[in-house]
Amino acid sequence: MKTYSLKDAEAIFRDYGEQWLELKADGVHLRNEQLQFDPTQALHWKYVCELDGADSPNPLTAPCLPFPFTANQLAAFMLDGVGAVIPSVYGNWENGPDQGMLDSMGVLAREPRRAMTEAYTAYMTAQGTVGPYPSSLEKRVGRLSKIHSYRNGKANKHEGVFADGITPSESLTRRERAVASNLELGTQLNSAKNEYEAAFNGWRKAMVRQLLQPAPAQSPTTPAPVVVANIAPPPLARFAAQEAAALGEIVKLGYDPLTLPKNKPGKPGVKAAVSSECLKNKQLFVSRKVFENCWERLTAIGALKIQK
Repeated sequence: MKTYSLKDAEAIFRDYGEQWLELKADGVHLRNEQLQFDPTQALHWKYVCELDGADSPNPLTAPCLPFPFTANQLAAFMLDGVGAVIPSVYGNWENGPDQGMLDSMGVLAREPRRAMTEAYTAYMTAQGTVGPYPSSLEKRVGRLSKIHSYRNGKANKHEGVFADGITPSESLTRRERAVASNLELGTQLNSAKNEYEAAFNGWRKAMVRQLLQPAPAQSPTTPAPVVVANIAPPPLARFAAQEAAALGEIVKLGYDPLTLPKNKPGKPGVKAAVSSECLKNKQLFVSRKVFENCWERLTAIGALKIQK
């Protein structure tokens, strides 16, 4: 199987992973400062965590992606953890990689483009064996997150949580009232998130093993088993956080996401203002492209509407 080098990784990750990734002689590592910054350890995940054979690499010392690497290893790396930043830039798994992003690597980057294209193909092939995921769980978490963020902002405004001239104690009291008014929806959202996390963890393990330790092919006389995977596609949690952040900034600016004003000719509009604030959050928005993708998702599902 063809392998790729450190130079290929540099072309793939370049401006999009520098904050998180460190390329060393043995492979790609999470930067030490990110290890300390991430108390939830969401970025700590490596695909070797899902390999528990006696000869499997030790997750404590193994790189997130070794050098040299195969396209299948690259796909496994991009499933979650720090590697999930890559598909958030190059396009979703089903439709990517984005040709414009591939071309932006430069005329010499033939092999990095091949690695990315093969990685996306490997993902789709593995998913075909692991089984399709139902979209209902993804949509439910995303929908509840957006509604909760919007209502949370409205409740804060209604209670005057951030009003001028009030004491920290009064602000806290008002915030508690705001939370209480949105408690039932918050409970539903947490339940949906927990369901997603459990399902995703099982799917992630199955995907890694199929990419790196594929199951034997089915006998032509034996029908393949029907796999029903109650999972949601990655990186759902990251997408939901991006969308909630964007909606939150809209509310902070005093706008209703469903009745956004048109841009005045020659002047920046609401989107520009929201983009400016969101791009300060380098953990969620690593580039303007990521913000643009987020804005497009919100528009596509009807969470954002511009007045005619």
